[in-house]
Amino acid sequence: MNWGFKLICLLGVLAAPSPGRAFKTHVQALREAVWRAVQGMEMPVSGDTVSLSSEGEHEGDWFVEAVLEEFLTGAGYKVIGDTGADVLSYRVLKLGLSCRARGWLGRSVERRAEVELALRWTQGGRVTSVGNVQGEYQDRFPRALLPELGHTKDPPFKAEVQGRNWGRVVEPFVVSAVVGGLLYLFYTSR
Repeated sequence: MNWGFKLICLLGVLAAPSPGRAFKTHVQALREAVWRAVQGMEMPVSGDTVSLSSEGEHEGDWFVEAVLEEFLTGAGYKVIGDTGADVLSYRVLKLGLSCRARGWLGRSVERRAEVELALRWTQGGRVTSVGNVQGEYQDRFPRALLPELGHTKDPPFKAEVQGRNWGRVVEPFVVSAVVGGLLYLFYTSR
């Protein structure tokens, strides 16, 4: 084979995308859950500017506010930082990830991102709408991709895999069978 073809093949293999790119990261999964939640909210304001205000002290407030701002901007509103005439107040009631081991020997992970927000629209100092919205995103991916898809530094994006680790149960039996087989071979070959 010529070297040019080998170099092109090597570059093609190195440029191939990671298998983890086909799945959402923890941050993207939570964003999808928040996005699905806010898609169902009613927007009773008539103006073109909206101010966002957090009513709680949840560790994921900054994340929810970023997704809300993105959603409102996409809906045609101008989001301003200071309190304007139209205010969307929100409180994070639930925001988190849960992962469960699934499949034979727990080789895949079922991930579920959930969010629940309490929303209050105020227009000119008068409350026009109050309600809760919920969103959820669920998927499944190979357990080997968990370190690549996970984000361990920020609490809203942490997820411990729940479920049995069958490797801990099966491993002693496999070791016992191998050692027993070796002992059998040792004593029968004499």
